[in-house]
Amino acid sequence: MQRQRLATLILAVAVTTFPSASLTAQDDAGWTFRSHAGADLWFHALAVVGFDVPGTFPAISASYADDVRAAKEAAGVYPSALDEQAERWREEFRRHEEFQVFHFVPLYFADLSRERMFSALRAVATGKLGDPDLVDREARAGVGAVARALPEGGRRRALGRFLDLLEDEWDVFYDAYWNEQIGDGLRDRVAAAEASW
Repeated sequence: MQRQRLATLILAVAVTTFPSASLTAQDDAGWTFRSHAGADLWFHALAVVGFDVPGTFPAISASYADDVRAAKEAAGVYPSALDEQAERWREEFRRHEEFQVFHFVPLYFADLSRERMFSALRAVATGKLGDPDLVDREARAGVGAVARALPEGGRRRALGRFLDLLEDEWDVFYDAYWNEQIGDGLRDRVAAAEASW
């Protein structure tokens, strides 16, 4: 259990420290970094909102939001709906302790595509936890964890609204931005992260 908690913390730091990289356990073969669109989009959104992990050491690069804004301005898509609502979401997340789970949500769905991850989270948001069209076998544990952390009602509805923003962010900006990151630069960052680890 202690190893799993440490791995979870390291993964959260790794994903936000090395954009477009996710850390996963490979049985007993060690650790590997890999890209995961759903996790990247999720942590991107938390960074844009400014919802960092509590404590002394920030998990979000201080320059990330500025870099993203510059990229959006260059693409002619600033501000996105996420940018326009960032302050409201930051206050909402800070006001309700239950939203601390948002720092770990992608970890529960590390083996799922972005689409399957979002489908599973929609099941939590809408209360359709047992719907096989939304929650496949690989998503059940993650759905249970998020559902336990977010009480029914307002917090789950907020999850649904946040997912709407993420889908919009993907369509308007992040899909193209993320795909541009998958190249030599990403491979170099992943290799550096693995070497450091």
